[in-house]
Amino acid sequence: MPRVLVPAVFLLLLPLSTLAATINIGLITFDPFLPGPDGTNIVNITNFTADFALPPDFPVLTPLTFLSGTLTLSNGEPLVIPLGDLAPGPLTLPGSLEFPDTATFSSALFTATLSQTSFLLSDGTTFQADSPAIVATLVPSEGPTLTPGIDFAVLSVTGEVSTVIPEPASLLLLGTALATLAAARRIRRVL
Repeated sequence: MPRVLVPAVFLLLLPLSTLAATINIGLITFDPFLPGPDGTNIVNITNFTADFALPPDFPVLTPLTFLSGTLTLSNGEPLVIPLGDLAPGPLTLPGSLEFPDTATFSSALFTATLSQTSFLLSDGTTFQADSPAIVATLVPSEGPTLTPGIDFAVLSVTGEVSTVIPEPASLLLLGTALATLAAARRIRRVL
């Protein structure tokens, strides 16, 4: 009987709750960089995890790396830019994501793979991503091309948030079962 009771006690003490969720992990923006007649615009990509987390909007405390990142800019023929692995924080590839302000793009597609799919959130819960794939498309908010300083896309993943929820009814049931077992042992000792 005690062997059967141990798993039951464990399950009663740690009821698990899971909720489907979308968690933000980063941001891609199209911004003006240098104004003027020979001005430039820049694509910024920021990994908001670990030390760069900004709860509650970007709540991931585990350091995630965006593996094998690529940026595909479209306007006619696609321009594919390999970014490599992006650690937490802003992407720092000087010059590679700067473009003359006369260059126009109809969209920007960012793809990468998460370094891990299970991570800790700022509220103490655990998140399990459905997939390690990260895909975000930056599209114009108005008009046919991206507007510097206005257009952005949030990098996010979907999955389940898991949390341990104490249930008073379970604890009461466990207490009743333990009290009954203790009473049964006393009765056996007396007889």
